[in-house]
Amino acid sequence: MTERTLIKDLPGKIGEEVKVQGFVSTLRDQKRMQFLVIADPSGEVQTLHAKGGEGDELGQGISGLTDGSTVTINGKVKAAPNVKLGGLEIEIGQMQVHTLAQAPLPIRKDSELDLQMDWRYVSLRDPANRLIMQLQTTLERGMRDFWEQHNFIEIHSP
Repeated sequence: MTERTLIKDLPGKIGEEVKVQGFVSTLRDQKRMQFLVIADPSGEVQTLHAKGGEGDELGQGISGLTDGSTVTINGKVKAAPNVKLGGLEIEIGQMQVHTLAQAPLPIRKDSELDLQMDWRYVSLRDPANRLIMQLQTTLERGMRDFWEQHNFIEIHSP
């Protein structure tokens, strides 16, 4: 079984078969081609599938996806200089749908803060919102390193 590849590692895998897992960020279902943009915590990648007519189960599965659905895509990485997402794309060989998201998602980027907090696990899919958490993690790690170097004790009071 193929190991999962993070999207940030795809440039080193051109010409290879990979497995990526993430959320459907964008779906473009055109007459002859289907394009999915898949996002994981490390980035986004465009995937594509050439429609094959009536017996095309993969194409039918892609057509039934909604934004925010979670999928596993197995396919071949190809160089595509015209693609803005890293200059590469994945030609889909197989797709497994883990969760079909409700459409539309319960929040948008411009939703009120209370609603964003109620649906935090969805709002953290947005890179700008996730950046806040990454900054906080880095800051806390730096403080802990300083405390450890200077023999401080970290206390968690009730």
